[in-house]
Amino acid sequence: MKTRIQRIARSCLVVGSVAATLGMAPQSYAASGTTSIDIDFPPLLILYYYNSIPITVDAASFATATGMDAPAGCTTDAPGVECDVGAATPTLTSALGQITADADVIGDAPAANLTTTISFDINNAWGVRSLVGGAGTLDATISQGAGDFVAGSATSDLAGSAGVTSSLTLTAGQNVGDLQFDVDLTALADPASANDTITITVVPTP
Repeated sequence: MKTRIQRIARSCLVVGSVAATLGMAPQSYAASGTTSIDIDFPPLLILYYYNSIPITVDAASFATATGMDAPAGCTTDAPGVECDVGAATPTLTSALGQITADADVIGDAPAANLTTTISFDINNAWGVRSLVGGAGTLDATISQGAGDFVAGSATSDLAGSAGVTSSLTLTAGQNVGDLQFDVDLTALADPASANDTITITVVPTP
């Protein structure tokens, strides 16, 4: 019986020794490597603009902009301006069977310095959300079509050296700009309307 117990004990020792050896095997083998991952993104650039901006100028605004309401006695009454020049003192001339009275509105009408070129300023007309590298700014250029606006008059407060601040938050004067242009009333094909196109281009600052 004692001999049998000793054999079993030796068997257990052998089994235990094998198990211990198997448990240590993974520690004998190891491998590692480092991978470098480079990701290139294009600039994030979103331009917000209106495809059409209709402007209807009311009589009062038009009278003020042109100076038609400046003379004393003039009041705006759509679609025009009414100017009361007081009581006339006609000069009479007569002929056989006819009397002519000259009321002289040319001399009685108050002097008026009428402005025929009107500057328009459309605030908050476009905006840019962006994430760009480099200087963190963008260049904005404004160009116009061949319509009714005075040639070369279209611009913006963010155009040229002013630049556009790169940001995802829209803020007036930083990445939200205006549009400015002039209209010469005497050069319009249709004196009742003016139209043209303005193109806004924004690119990351080199």
